Amino acid sequence: DNVGVTGYKIDRCTTAGCSNYVNIANTTSTSYSDTGLTASTTYQYKVEAVDAANNVSIDSQVVSAATDAVTPNSNEDFTVVFLPDTQYYSELYPGTFDAQTQWIVDNKNNLNIVFVSHLGDVVEHSAQNIEWVRASSSMGILDNNNIPYGIVAGNHDLDRPWDGLLGTWNAYLQYFPASRSDQKPWWGGYYQPGNASRTSSYQLISVGSLDFLFLHLEFQAPDDVLNWARGVLQSY
Repeated sequence: DNVGVTGYKIDRCTTAGCSNYVNIANTTSTSYSDTGLTASTTYQYKVEAVDAANNVSIDSQVVSAATDAVTPNSNEDFTVVFLPDTQYYSELYPGTFDAQTQWIVDNKNNLNIVFVSHLGDVVEHSAQNIEWVRASSSMGILDNNNIPYGIVAGNHDLDRPWDGLLGTWNAYLQYFPASRSDQKPWWGGYYQPGNASRTSSYQLISVGSLDFLFLHLEFQAPDDVLNWARGVLQSY
């Protein structure tokens, strides 16, 4: 037509090859700056011209841009996430447990999440294998996305939690053995007296020039575990 262009519609979608474009701006300028984006993410853009009669052109060619990765340093804010008492999620609401760990993955960059600590009571009933399967799958979301974390057994994770005796950790260790994490760069070590496996461990991370040690000590940690933990702290 013979009506001049008066503005431009800018559409954006996230990840390479995406097609679910959303209009993010309408401008009269031939340049545009997009802010508030997520680190380490690819965005695709397309533009449509609009004239005074509100006629809209065909889409422009798609252009892509990728944001830089976040490099943590001691001058930046960072986040440590704590997961307490997931027992009811493992028992009744596994989707909620999945959603929690997926949220951590989705927000790792924009919140600068550097570590996750599970505080125990992973399951409600240690004898119910399905609860362990669900918990393992939910925590596996962190494994699969290389999120540093530590985890420890609570009283509900004991094989015999309510009879007044210090129970064993066989079910816990079947799904969360040291071998699940001991090849990760943040793994520090764990306490294993003789052949009796325990569940206490520690992890090491650095954020810029800051170094952190996380101790995860099992429920009703006996004196030998506490002495081991004291030695770990003294060695650093």
